[in-house]
Amino acid sequence: MKRVLALLIVLLAVGPAVAGAAAVDDTAVGPAQVNDEQSCEFPVEVEDATGETVVIEEEPTRVVTLQANAAQHMWSIGAKDKVVGMPVQDYTSYLNGSENRTGILAVGDSGFLSPDIEQVIELEPDLVLAPDITGDTAADLREAGTTVYQYPAISNFEQMYGVVEDVGKLVGACEAAPATTASVEETVDTIGQAVEDQQAPDIYYEFSQFTAAPGTIEHDVITRAGGNNIVRESDFDRSYGQLSDELIIQRDPEFLILQEGAPIPDSEAIRQTTAVQEDQIIRINPNFISQHGPRTVEPLQTIAEGLFPETVTQAINNAGSTQMENTTEAGSGSSSESGSDSGANTDEETSESDAEGDDEPADREPTPGADDDSGGSGLTVVAAAAAIAAVTALLARRQ
Repeated sequence: MKRVLALLIVLLAVGPAVAGAAAVDDTAVGPAQVNDEQSCEFPVEVEDATGETVVIEEEPTRVVTLQANAAQHMWSIGAKDKVVGMPVQDYTSYLNGSENRTGILAVGDSGFLSPDIEQVIELEPDLVLAPDITGDTAADLREAGTTVYQYPAISNFEQMYGVVEDVGKLVGACEAAPATTASVEETVDTIGQAVEDQQAPDIYYEFSQFTAAPGTIEHDVITRAGGNNIVRESDFDRSYGQLSDELIIQRDPEFLILQEGAPIPDSEAIRQTTAVQEDQIIRINPNFISQHGPRTVEPLQTIAEGLFPETVTQAINNAGSTQMENTTEAGSGSSSESGSDSGANTDEETSESDAEGDDEPADREPTPGADDDSGGSGLTVVAAAAAIAAVTALLARRQ
């Protein structure tokens, strides 16, 4: 309860500026614009995936993220200004200002891009956020005197919430991080309640000839969206693998999920499926599904709206309206609406969504209240109050 009261005090103090953090709009999870200096206390200790106790004596001002999802976490909790090094690639260009950071990837002995340890050390970071790295990489950084927080594998939304909140504690965003995860959880729960009584259609997700097994966040996304992933644990002994043509034909998915821009696979088995024959293809943002973080809620919403367009869209709109009704002020602020419509589930219709700029390419103005520092979000005190109501309810439920 003390945590909730502290969060409410901070939210009330900043008013409309935090409203973008507590509502997921149609293009982004807005960073929680919260001043945490009053409530974060250092030193702080957090145990990482290796069992190492990471101790931060003072609030970090220089952070390096070794992978894209860690950078997304920092942007989502409003801590992007602390990031001095990160992967600067096309797949991180949606993070406003990322092009101004120092790139830390280089082609390694394997021929693939991997963190350049020397470059990371030269940046003199107070903290390195390290998802998906080898123990040797972490050891090399620690031997050089660098503080490293090694991420656990993120296989579902609950694990993602925990990681984001740990990062928040480490970087001084101890209130903004829970506000961000509460916002995402509100949308996840709204979708879950909307689809729980629906019959789950069979779904096949393919990317680069691979698919995702149970135990991955991609599987969690499909399930929470109301679908049934046709891949089973017994199909292969790892998280991502290839499903045989025989099994694809036998299980005959009703919907096919592809990443935006990817062609329908050149596979006779896939082309024979009900999904392709009836043009029931849902396309999702490749960055948000593969970079496991707050914005993974967007592919979840896209899939759910593709499967049950009217039901899910209405539920999300109603959730936004309910937040407004629960406030003590009677204002004219508009309710939170989903940016996707019932036409998000076919190739032709999805192309229209792509043209609207869901990826936020670097040559476009970013979405206000998401990754934009320019202000002018147009949010009112009523919207801030709605955000407070949503966050309070979520934190109370999670406690």
